[in-house]
Amino acid sequence: MRPAAVRYREYAPCEALRGWVRALFTFSEPGAEEPRRRILLDVQFDGRERFCAPAFADAHPCIVFSFDKHYCPDGTWRRDAALPTGELIGPMTLPGPPSVPVRAESIGAYFRAGAVIPGVPAMELEDRVVALESVWGAKGSQLVEELCSLQSDTARLDRLESALVQRMAASHQVQNTSLDVPKMAGWIIRNGGALSVERLAEVAGLSRRHFTRVFRENIGVSPKTYCRLARFRSALAYIPHGNHFGWAQVALECGYADQSHMIAEVRRFSGFSPEALARGRWFHPFMEIALRSGL
Repeated sequence: MRPAAVRYREYAPCEALRGWVRALFTFSEPGAEEPRRRILLDVQFDGRERFCAPAFADAHPCIVFSFDKHYCPDGTWRRDAALPTGELIGPMTLPGPPSVPVRAESIGAYFRAGAVIPGVPAMELEDRVVALESVWGAKGSQLVEELCSLQSDTARLDRLESALVQRMAASHQVQNTSLDVPKMAGWIIRNGGALSVERLAEVAGLSRRHFTRVFRENIGVSPKTYCRLARFRSALAYIPHGNHFGWAQVALECGYADQSHMIAEVRRFSGFSPEALARGRWFHPFMEIALRSGL
């Protein structure tokens, strides 16, 4: 067996961040050092095993720090002259570029629905990727440099977590509405997006227009788009089994109007048709999580 060339991991955040951060993550070359943290997802593979899929559309923002070490198509890690970067990625309604030849060593955090990102309203981040220094100023640039100078995932995770605790606590996150938006978003996810905006507004005790405005202000996308993305995420668990069930049956199970509707939605949010996703050897965290959760 060839040794692993790449390791992607997700870790549970500290108690102080759990209301705002779903998971911390690392994408790096496997090493002897092991962070003493609870691992939520662990994926290791060699250069022949998988190819990275593009970034899928996602209604949840994240923060990503990329360094000067890159994983190349030939299965090796190399350093280049690229400068380290820190970016805030907002709720995205479209996938990333279809071909990603190299992947940078990186670390980051996935935020929960409704988490207030210090320095920028959620709705201003929709379909945007912004440099961290443009939001956090000199402290953002300093954090990028500090993380790059550290040599282990453990040290980087500790520093990132400390910075996020300080930032999130200082933001004094107070909801400007009586609506529990994170709870509503969780309900949508648990139901695989199979809820109408009318039903959501009814449960919230608001008009559709008022509910849509409040939801988008706090989440960054409209409730209709959030439901579509939740349905897409739930569909990923079925896609590897599409040839067994039949695509029409998969579409029915996931709540799509028909097979054509499902194909169009999956292509819109992933950049691939369901058949291409099932046939390919792609690596994407959403697919790993869906596969491990089962049908």
